[in-house]
Amino acid sequence: MTQNVSYLKSEEVTLQPRENIYQKINKPLNIAGTYWPELVKNVSAIQQRTIEMYLKS
Repeated sequence: MTQNVSYLKSEEVTLQPRENIYQKINKPLNIAGTYWPELVKNVSAIQQRTIEMYLKS
């Protein structure tokens, strides 16, 4: 899961506001060039595959 491009992009954006939190208050996140509907769909699919693989083992 952690090698999936969509998952890595979602992690990158999720962690942005947590880094240097006091310098990022009231400033926009850099999410330009990210097509969120596709990214969310891809992350959801990889999470579902991970769950299914785990349940089969």
